[in-house]
Amino acid sequence: MSLSSALNLSLSGLSASSRMAATVSENVANSQTSGYSVRSVELAAGADAQGTPGTRIVGIKRAEAPLVSEMRREAQSASTEQSALSEASRRLSDAVGQPGEATGLAARLDSLDQALARLTATPESTTLQRTVVTELELLSEKFADAAEDILTVREGADRAIASDVETLNSALSGLERLNATIRSREASGCDINTLLDQRSVFVDTVTTIVPARIVEREGSQISLYTPQGVTLLDARAAEISFAQSPVITADMTLGNGQLGALIVNGQAVDMGSSRLGGGSLAAQFRIRDNLAADAGNHLDALAFDTASRLQQADNTLAQGAPGLLTDAGLLAEAANQTGLAARLEVNPLITPSGSDQIWRLRDGLGAFAPGPELDATGPAVLLDALRSANSPPPGSVDDAPISLSLTSHISALGTALRTQSDAFVREASFRSAEAMVLEVEESDLLGVNTDAQLQQLLTIEAAFEANARVMTVVGQLLDELMEI
Repeated sequence: MSLSSALNLSLSGLSASSRMAATVSENVANSQTSGYSVRSVELAAGADAQGTPGTRIVGIKRAEAPLVSEMRREAQSASTEQSALSEASRRLSDAVGQPGEATGLAARLDSLDQALARLTATPESTTLQRTVVTELELLSEKFADAAEDILTVREGADRAIASDVETLNSALSGLERLNATIRSREASGCDINTLLDQRSVFVDTVTTIVPARIVEREGSQISLYTPQGVTLLDARAAEISFAQSPVITADMTLGNGQLGALIVNGQAVDMGSSRLGGGSLAAQFRIRDNLAADAGNHLDALAFDTASRLQQADNTLAQGAPGLLTDAGLLAEAANQTGLAARLEVNPLITPSGSDQIWRLRDGLGAFAPGPELDATGPAVLLDALRSANSPPPGSVDDAPISLSLTSHISALGTALRTQSDAFVREASFRSAEAMVLEVEESDLLGVNTDAQLQQLLTIEAAFEANARVMTVVGQLLDELMEI
């Protein structure tokens, strides 16, 4: 081997070491950068274009683990979905409350029950009569508060859908642009690794909202499809739209066209068919159109049952006249049950702000004049109406037609919502743990291990010093030859 060949070999080694050191520096600098995959220099032994032997730099390799990344994205999508469902179900449970909770709906009914029991024992007491009126007002307010909380959950889900759609469109548009840029830069021989990092971040954004599978295309292009076959990105990004409702009322549903549907490329997507199942978007549709809507319907059914029991217990009422609890002053009817919980009001005949004819609570709303002060028939009948075992009202949460007291029916709703919430919490915890495990596994494969990078830097330094020493020795030999 000639001295010039030795110089060229050492020079190629120095070039390789310099490139490797620069790559290590880039890795360490981006160790906390989201979406960054560790780089490595690919080397090969052999002659260069001029036939000079040495070490060739084949290229810069970006670490990839497609299967693990796909599993991690699926787990994150499921975790995001369950987390949203868990939070919404907790809020729905809190709105109604649990049996035994002082602020729950069942507790308010128990307070009314106790007030009526005391009035039955002392029917002449105007103080106890006013206490019953107060408890009726508090009960109607609790129904209204719970209904408002449920509608707030639905409105929040509707806003979240609009936000998700905006973010999804932005990410898909970004992927479309990156696809074009990657194709152009790759064709011109430029490095595309940074662009691939950016694309990975956009894909993560999409799959958090909607589960998607990546299909590799020619020229480092990708397409995205949901597991059910909906195209999100091919040559162009899908056009996704959604009309947000600024205010949602109990009667508004997707089925009657008063709530916005998801539109993909001009076609409405049936979220109930799970064509976009999973992710935050499907979760918010489920919250708005199922979980919260069902909770509202169950609450309205109980509100009607409460008003109906008290109305039927008063035999002094004329036909069509409202009872102690009214539908905004009118008779509560099954045909107008939707949204009743928010409209439930105490009959103004007995309220201080109304006629304040408090004696009607004891003698009947339709009575012509006050009756005997010691007659406890009216309060006793009202108390019995609340305690009597009736079949569950249409639309209630009870699965079987078992006759129960009103308190039991209300407790059944609170228990059902808490059971549902607990189930979602458990599932969310499992999905979160699964996602975390896969994140760590992916990070081990794709992330930057700074300790390993610094160890590699020591090896690079030693190789650089060795090649530099070879060049120094060759230089000394050439100097000696020149002196001969």
